[in-house]
Amino acid sequence: RLFGLDPDEAGATDGKVVAKMRRSARASTFTAGLELARDGFLEIHQTEPFAPIYIRQRKAGEPR
Repeated sequence: RLFGLDPDEAGATDGKVVAKMRRSARASTFTAGLELARDGFLEIHQTEPFAPIYIRQRKAGEPR
């Protein structure tokens, strides 16, 4: 599960503001995952455009 701001915690009455924050949190998490993959800690696999994206932790000593 990816975390964003809870509407009660944010105190926002505008649902669009909260939705944007959650989308931003999802984008930040994905970007962090890309950086971890670049550094060799994660492996990311997608079979075709718009298909699900699979992410797994790379085991120590496993070739890139």
